[in-house]
Amino acid sequence: MVGSGTSLLVAAERGLPAVGADLMPYATFLASTLINSWRADSATVRTVAEDALSQYRSVRGQVRLDVPAAKWAFAPPVAKTLTQLLGALDEAPADVNRELVRLAVLSAVEQVSYAVKDGTSLRCRLPDGPARPGRPGQQRRVMRAADVVAAVRQRVEVIAQDLEQARSTEAPAVGEAAGAVIASRRRVGTERQGRAPVTVVRADTRQWRPAKDSCGAVIFSPPYPNRYDYSAVYQLELALGGFVSDAADLRQVRKQLLRSHLEAPPRDEYRVELPALREFLAAVNGCRAKGDQSGRVLRMVAGFFEDMADVLLLVAEALHPGGAVALVVGTQTYLGQHLPTDLLVAEVARGVGLEVRELWVVRAKGVASQQRGLTTSPSRETVVVLRKPAIDRALWSAAAGRTEVIGRPDAPPCVGSPR
Repeated sequence: MVGSGTSLLVAAERGLPAVGADLMPYATFLASTLINSWRADSATVRTVAEDALSQYRSVRGQVRLDVPAAKWAFAPPVAKTLTQLLGALDEAPADVNRELVRLAVLSAVEQVSYAVKDGTSLRCRLPDGPARPGRPGQQRRVMRAADVVAAVRQRVEVIAQDLEQARSTEAPAVGEAAGAVIASRRRVGTERQGRAPVTVVRADTRQWRPAKDSCGAVIFSPPYPNRYDYSAVYQLELALGGFVSDAADLRQVRKQLLRSHLEAPPRDEYRVELPALREFLAAVNGCRAKGDQSGRVLRMVAGFFEDMADVLLLVAEALHPGGAVALVVGTQTYLGQHLPTDLLVAEVARGVGLEVRELWVVRAKGVASQQRGLTTSPSRETVVVLRKPAIDRALWSAAAGRTEVIGRPDAPPCVGSPR
């Protein structure tokens, strides 16, 4: 669940070999491009971009993409210009310089569209609709091809400047702009990269098996069971980037993702048995009303913990003895019922043989607006810190000449702020 590759970038900074996996093809493209950005050259990036910007009109573009939001998200000239630019980029050499320019084009999508990433999906903000101050995206403005060109040029220039800054400085200042991720990766250099490879693969982490006992640490944040459908949120980038070809392809990606959204299919079997989870599911089931979404909530929540059991089992297998896990997850509320996702994930981890070391509550979150009249329980975001036992406790007890009842660790997890 590599996301945009932040953990891999930090590993690269420290000369640590690392590998990340994700099922979202846009995520693996983004992460792979960022971790390889140290190889890019600012002058080449500008040249690739200017070549595409000067030639795109000769490329046949598309006015309409075959994903649901494309019907209203783009003015026809905008969709055509975006697809023409990406088509023109195909003529450039296939290297990280080209991929950084491709990333600049895809990252301009929200600025030049009428779509806003807002919670569980995309929201339509047409130019004749009400303005929403402080929200991303364009309001009360008809977008044109010139806006696409300007947005792409601006993003390419930011990337090029980041690369130049990384070349000329040893380390970016604390609090510097977002481009510091590219700058930090540049500092690793070719020699360190040769000793510590950092790679990204597209894989399902419920099935993907790194070599046994090969990982010293596993750091990730799964999608929370909060109804967010990332295939819907990023459908425009997925379609424009050629990661999906049509709506059917998009649906296939959606069905493959971890069960954290309401469109998730049911599991073939359910094996996780947690009293607190059973209590939550029973409470939601008891609040069901005709026509509501509680049935899909039940399917999503039950499926999420089954999926996480699969993930954590493979994490435990991949860790070497004594290896650590840091897993970030948030809690949720449905129909007034609070779901302690962090505590339940910790219990799932115990069930696959991992020790729960600590739970760090890093921030409080408000509940969704539709739940505020039903509960006063705030949500929270937590780092669940786990460890693979350094030695089998039964073998250790036998070696020490003692008899010990093997079960769950005696100490409960510590819930609090990180020290």
